[in-house]
Amino acid sequence: MLTADDVKAAAQAANLEPSSIVLKRLDGQDVNVHIDDDVYHYPASMIKTPLAVVTFTLVETGELKLEQYFLTTGANMTANDLPSPLKPGYRASLHELIELMITRSDNVATNMLFDICGRERATRIIQERFGLLKTAFYRKLSGSEPLISDAGWDRVHRNIHNAGDAAKLFEVIAGDG
Repeated sequence: MLTADDVKAAAQAANLEPSSIVLKRLDGQDVNVHIDDDVYHYPASMIKTPLAVVTFTLVETGELKLEQYFLTTGANMTANDLPSPLKPGYRASLHELIELMITRSDNVATNMLFDICGRERATRIIQERFGLLKTAFYRKLSGSEPLISDAGWDRVHRNIHNAGDAAKLFEVIAGDG
C-alpha cells in the first residue's frame, strides 16, 4: 500500500521540495495521502480549473451563455506556451474561451474569463458553493516577465488554490464530491 512516507520520498528524489500533495482513490479503496495539502504554493495554471468550474456555474444559473461572444482586447494579451489564436478585435464565444483555457492552457482566454466572471464573484462562488476556502482569484495571468498590466489587481494578493482544494474540486468534477 502506498504511504505518505513513500510519496514524500519520491517527491524528495525528484527534487520536488517543498511539496504539497494529495492522493485519493475515488473507487472507495482506503488509500489517501495528504502531505502539507493546505500549504500555499503559487498555483500558476492550476487556477484555470476552478475558473472553468465557476464559468460553467454561471452558465448553469443562466447568468452566462456558452454561445455568448466577447471581444478580445489588448489588455488581456500575454505570452503563452503556444501562440494564442486570440488577437485584439477577435470575438470569441464563451465556449471557445473555456476550451482554449483548459485544452491549450491559454492565458489570454483565462484573462478574458477573469473579466467575464469577475474576481470577487468567482471567489465567492468557488468558496461558498464548492467550499474551496483556500482558493481565490486576484491577478490575471502573465505568461512571462514582465507581468501584464492588471488594473483590477489589488497589488497585494496573488491567486491561491492549494493542493487540498484542488483535490476537493477534482472530486466534485469526478462526481464524487
